[in-house]
Amino acid sequence: MYPNGRTPWWAGALAFLGLLAAFPGAARAQYGSAVKLANLADSSIRESSGVAASRRYPDPLQGIVWTHNDSGNRSVLYATNRRGAAINQFWVDAPNIDWEDIAEGPGVDGSPALYIADIGDNQKARTEVMILRVAEPYAYGGPPTFALYPDRLRFAYPGGARYDAETLLIDPRTVEAFIVTKDSGGVSRVFKSPGPLTTQTPGELVTLVQVATVRFSSWMSYGRMATGGDIAADGSKLVIRTYTHVYEWPIKPGQSVAQALTFNARRSFSVPFEQGESVCYRPDDRALLLTSEKTPCPLYELPPR
Repeated sequence: MYPNGRTPWWAGALAFLGLLAAFPGAARAQYGSAVKLANLADSSIRESSGVAASRRYPDPLQGIVWTHNDSGNRSVLYATNRRGAAINQFWVDAPNIDWEDIAEGPGVDGSPALYIADIGDNQKARTEVMILRVAEPYAYGGPPTFALYPDRLRFAYPGGARYDAETLLIDPRTVEAFIVTKDSGGVSRVFKSPGPLTTQTPGELVTLVQVATVRFSSWMSYGRMATGGDIAADGSKLVIRTYTHVYEWPIKPGQSVAQALTFNARRSFSVPFEQGESVCYRPDDRALLLTSEKTPCPLYELPPR
């Protein structure tokens, strides 16, 4: 969400003009202009702050897209599709302190899992953050499920530091988690779980390790705040977004995520300005999907160029 919970006066003007300058020196984007696919039909999706494309249901038209609201809302995962239809809802047996992102990745047994990032901390008051892992439920066509009981993966920042964060990346190759902090000055720290999430003991408090720093440049603070991200299912690229732009890094064979963020040139391109906080790759990794905290919640796609 915006730091003060209110939409700034200039938001409408930016949306109308669409004059959002790309990051200086960035390579040409590999995506076309944003296409609005639908407004999500489920009216209870009021503050979509994370989005993940299902790998259990990857169909281009009827495939499932997962989302959730952030703090102050129910602990619910929402299943929709690319046409915006309300498919299903699942209650999660964990508090929504401040759910800010969601990612798809391998579970303990290798089957598809969803990782919910309860990492938001606007007041920088939390002594620990949490990633909730649930097996990806069957939105339809499988055993009926109404409640999800997550593994609670607890984390603390080094030295007892406290950060606000809204971006979770799950490396599908290693199942390591990366949390990217949100900073109005544009300097985002990147913290990594010390090992694969699949080997971490649920309930055990683990200290994160800082592995990189990412800088975002903009004439306004909202263009410098990291609000969501994703890693492609084949592990070949990653994306982090701000309120105004999406930034993409290639991951070369043999590189770690930290190495890609530190050494590889990134691509940058503007996105629809509607208090957007979430982004994920389409299941085929060729396009990006984005949602917004606007009501009704729009679903956009950045198609391949």
